[in-house]
Parts: sequence; structure tokens; C-alpha cells
Amino acid sequence: MQNSKSRASGVIPRSSLWAIAATALTLIVFDSPAQSPVSVARDGYSAEESYRYRSLFESDRVFNATEGFRNFDENVYYNSNWEDVHAVSIVRRGGPIWELPTDLDDSIGNIQVQLPPGPMSLDAFVSHEIARTQGVVAVHEGRIVYEAYPGMDENHNHIWYSTGKTLPATLLTIMEAQGRLDVGDPVETYLPGAVGTAWEGIRVIDVMDMASGLDIYESLPTMMNEDHKVNKYFRIMIGGDDIQRDGAPEGVFWTTDELVYAMDGNDDVAPGTLFQYSSLNTRMLVMLAEAISGQRFNHLLSDYVWTLIGAEGDAFLGVTPAGGAIAGGMMNSRLRDLARYGLLFTPSWRAEYGAMASDVWGTDVSFDEAIFGRCRPALMQASFEVEDDQGLFSGGEPDPEIRCNSRQWDMVWTDGDMYKGGVGGQGLYVSPGRDLVVAWFSTTDFRGLFLYARAIAKHLSP
Repeated sequence: MQNSKSRASGVIPRSSLWAIAATALTLIVFDSPAQSPVSVARDGYSAEESYRYRSLFESDRVFNATEGFRNFDENVYYNSNWEDVHAVSIVRRGGPIWELPTDLDDSIGNIQVQLPPGPMSLDAFVSHEIARTQGVVAVHEGRIVYEAYPGMDENHNHIWYSTGKTLPATLLTIMEAQGRLDVGDPVETYLPGAVGTAWEGIRVIDVMDMASGLDIYESLPTMMNEDHKVNKYFRIMIGGDDIQRDGAPEGVFWTTDELVYAMDGNDDVAPGTLFQYSSLNTRMLVMLAEAISGQRFNHLLSDYVWTLIGAEGDAFLGVTPAGGAIAGGMMNSRLRDLARYGLLFTPSWRAEYGAMASDVWGTDVSFDEAIFGRCRPALMQASFEVEDDQGLFSGGEPDPEIRCNSRQWDMVWTDGDMYKGGVGGQGLYVSPGRDLVVAWFSTTDFRGLFLYARAIAKHLSP
């Protein structure tokens, strides 16, 4: 448990679960073999290098559980050039750019957290080659107070990975405010294709909160087992693999969404009782958003979000072989635009765009009430009580300051702050009460910047 001295100093102790988990990952990172520095992406690639990295792209190589992300130099290229190696749709920007003034606060770079080598400042960590930070920005009260780009050009796009999981939940929260969706309804209310499947009877809110209770949990046994449908889903979605459909004639293959509907139930877990992380839930949310709106997901995202945050550039969204949005991980944009998306949940955005958004949406939306006010702490608490050494929450005790997970956000604190992380070291931290957003991109399996983001929040307002 954190004491007052730790909070005041901005040093997060190792006693909390997430600090313990981050410590273990840091040991891996700081012991990793030498790699090319991430600055190669900032400095630019030659035509020969670009063609070579493109030719090496294989989904198995990128997403390998033990060697992917951090061990392959070419992933630095993929993270910054996803649209060159995978099919994408465009999420178009619109309207004037929200020019965020720069007012750097030098004290933020001096904030320290406890890492295995000892206390390390944010500036030292960001510039450390082993940390493989590509970019980080902090926006407080609509002003950029910290920014660094050690591994990318500030005008280039970068992949979000699972940080993008919040996007369909955000859209559905807007639709809920519009009266087009009741999150207490079962999914088949909006998706008749779910009738007769394991999804039938599962409420939308349980899908949003990663508590659908199906056999879709992303753990090492499900992700690495080629016979498991979770593994098959990723192989089709990312790699475009041809996988024989169960019970069909030879040569008839699963489509991504057919496989989503074909997921199995879990007799040991009732829907709405346990937080179990899965990108299959996120794909179901995309399908719901498209069914309710009648629009393709990238167009809906553009109309309801991307044109209402003053984005600098278009974003790209990876798509399945059939063209469906892979919102569970394949969104990519400029770093400042990820931060602008985070600002959607802050007072600064409401002051700048709230009236315009209300006109577009036809209603006001209280994200705070939906994400914090209606979250269910019991879901996360139950996840800590399950003996599981293969999943997201493994060992340790929950941080008492973490209230819940909610609507695809990994953590919501008792003070209302929210965090969503992505594999490979991506992250978005939003503090509505402090009017703060911290966003970052990395090429690593260590999510250390999450610790610094929380420390920045407490530094600005203990």
C-alpha cells in the first residue's frame, strides 16, 4: 500500500501489484540483448531498408508471445509503418486542428519511479536505449507540458495496439446516450446472428467490461494452442490464414466473424461475474456498433470522434481479410492525436468541442458517469481471486487505489483516473479530475511509462 511519503515524492513503491508486475518486466527489458536503437525510425529508412523490412513481415514473427515486439528490430519499422505491411481503412480527420500550446514543465522530467536499477527519472528512462520509448506526451489543462520523441518523427503515425480497444466502447457509450442502445440488453437484440450461439443472452455491458464469460480469455494456453479458437481467430484476423471451418467440406474456411460467433461457452464462468481480457469482446463491440449505426466502423469513428478532437492527421485502422475493423489493436495515428483522443474525457475538450459534439451526437454524453460511476469493482476483484499464472492479473494483491476495470479501460482508480495499455509498450492515461492526459508509444514488452503517468498525475495534484 502506498504511504503519504511515497505519494508526495512521486516514487511509486514496488508493493502494489502493478509495480510488482512492471518490476518483473523491467528485469526482462534491462537484461535484453542489444538491438538497434529506436532512433532509426526517427532518422528515417532508406528505400532498400523499407523494402527489406516489408518482405520480412510475418504475423507470427510480430506476435510471437516470447520473442515478438521487443526482440525483432523490424518491429520498429512495422510499428511506424503498419499501413505498409497490412491492409487498413482510413479514419479521416476534419475541421480545424486543435493547436495545443506548448508550456513545458521541467519538473515533470525529474519525476522518479522505482525500477530494478534503482530510482530513475522520467527523462532518464525515456532516453534510455533499452527502454525503447518512441514517443511520450503529457497534456495538462490543454497545454503540452512534457514531450519527447526519441524513436519516431512527431508527424508520423504509430500503432496503438490494444489501446484502441476503448474506441468501440466510446462509440457505444455515445449511442447509449442517444437512446439507440441499452447496455443491459443481450447482444442478440442488435445482432440476430448471435441467436443460437454462445453469445446469446450475454448483455452488452458484460462484453464491454470484458466479462462475457466465454472461452475466449487471452492467456498463454489459449493464445499458443493452434487448436484453440482464440489462436485461430488471431491467425485469421492478422495473418489472413486459411483455417478449415469445423464440420464444413474440405476447403471451406472460417471468416473472422463466423469464428467470433462460433466461440465456445465456459461452464466455469457465468457472464458478468469475472474480468477476463479478450480481443474477441472488442470485435463483438465493433460488430454491435456497425449493426446499430449501419455504418462501417472507420466511418463511424471519423464522424463521432476523429472529426471532433481537432486531429492533426488521418488515422489508419487495420482490417481483417474481409475488411472488418481490427479495433482491438490495429489503430494507428500521430502521438498527439492519441493524446487528443484522451482529451475527449477531460474538461479541456468539453470547453473546446463540447457544444459542437452535442450538435453532432444530438445529445450530451457523460463519459465520467458511464466509465467510473457505473463500473463494477467486483469483476476485477474476482479476477484476483482466481488462481492463474498465465493471464493478465497474475500474483500479488490488488492496488487499493484501483477501483475497477470499465468499458475496455484496464484500470480505473478511486480518484477517477483511467489507463488503457497496449502490448509492445503503448499506453493512454487520462485523469479527468486533473485535466491531464499522458500518451506514449514504445517498442518493448515493458509498460513502464504507465508507472510514470500515474506519478505525473500525483505530482501535478496529490
